[in-house]
Amino acid sequence: MVISPISIPMNKILPLMALGALTAPTWAQQTALTEDFDAGVVPPTGWAELNNGVTNGWEPDLGLEEAEHDDYFSGVYNDNRLESPAMDLTTFAEAYLHCDQDQVYPTFRDTNNVDVTLDGGATYTTLYSEAGTTTLTDNALEIDMSAYAGLSGVQLSFHYAGDYANAWRIDNVVVDDIAPPPPPSYWANMPSTFVSANGFRENFEALAGVAPSYMGLNALDASTRLPNADAWCNIGGDAACLDPYDGMYALEMGGLPGNTNYPETNSGMILGLNGAGVTDFTMSFQCVNHGEELNAEDGVFVSSDGDNWEQVVGDWAALTNFVIGERQLVTCDLASTSVDVSGDFYVLFSQYDNFPYADLDGIGIDNITVGSPVLTATGVASGATATFDISGCDPAGATILAYSLNPGPTVTPFGVADIGSPIKEIGRFTPDAQGNVQALVNIPPFAAGLTAWVQAVDAAASIRFTNGLKILIP
Repeated sequence: MVISPISIPMNKILPLMALGALTAPTWAQQTALTEDFDAGVVPPTGWAELNNGVTNGWEPDLGLEEAEHDDYFSGVYNDNRLESPAMDLTTFAEAYLHCDQDQVYPTFRDTNNVDVTLDGGATYTTLYSEAGTTTLTDNALEIDMSAYAGLSGVQLSFHYAGDYANAWRIDNVVVDDIAPPPPPSYWANMPSTFVSANGFRENFEALAGVAPSYMGLNALDASTRLPNADAWCNIGGDAACLDPYDGMYALEMGGLPGNTNYPETNSGMILGLNGAGVTDFTMSFQCVNHGEELNAEDGVFVSSDGDNWEQVVGDWAALTNFVIGERQLVTCDLASTSVDVSGDFYVLFSQYDNFPYADLDGIGIDNITVGSPVLTATGVASGATATFDISGCDPAGATILAYSLNPGPTVTPFGVADIGSPIKEIGRFTPDAQGNVQALVNIPPFAAGLTAWVQAVDAAASIRFTNGLKILIP
């Protein structure tokens, strides 16, 4: 995913010292065409329609006061054009088409093109070809026509072709010399500060739903990149979290719970981290998959500038072992791409979606750690011997494994632990030369049905906690 930087011009106010007033813009706006279709006549005066005669072609949508083309009959092929009057752009230094469009059943579209002709329709050049698969309503369509500035006899042609379901509506057509505003940034909400990646931990509990300055939350329309009320990127500030790993808060990404519009959305949480002095960029987090479809926008990405992103891991379904509705521990290496993470950099958790969160879709993230040892557990069951593996420890230190029957956090002599009080030590272990520890723990039969919180601490020159595990003992 590579997004070009966007330059946003600043307004300049120039005082007129003698008059004590403000200057007017130095450019003269020129308008070559306006049409709003409010008269309910299509084609309007001066316009023309080229209709292959199969259906009525372009017609007025009287309820919306727009020009509409629908295929009307399944299997009947339409190839029709709605053409503007000839425009004189000889005095224009640049020219732009501005209009609104609706797309209904866009996945059934054959052709919705905006063409231009200079010879009255003998030949056409395509300026724009709609390719989106998202239903659009009053979507602003902006097209640069500056290649035709200085010419006369310029006609626009709205070209519809197709034989099933797709409807295309256009409205508020304007051709002038005013450039459209720059498009929105790909991710509008970026962190404004950076925190150290060394031992970074985020379980969202202390935030209580309020995004800190090192975090940006984005709930966007996948096409326009503008905020969408039916998109969902919630850490507990928009509504109570539905399924946190532990505690009350987590990151939820997908569609707005309960929405019935099912738009294509893109949600993203962006963290601002600093990698100065960090030698271990291993990140772990608890992830729940509620029914994910593969999309190139999904996964964890890193960037040094917020515009150009490289994927660290993708495919949420594979990352969660294709398990639906249960938390899975995911690990990855933030230093595995070509992005420079030795200074300030960004980490993006991204989810492309079209269905409400926790309703057959959506991704939940909790208990993020960076640069910490990773704790995993297998075979945990009453009356069995469980295996706890800890990787990334300091071989020169000692590793302490402990548990509690209560959730944290708890202040300990080593710092704040994710598990609760009272904390009971399982054992102390010496890591091997690679920094790994394996602990075999006998689980008593009477533990069946209990929930345990387990965590380890790497007690070396630099004290580091592992991720915490919440385990329901069968």
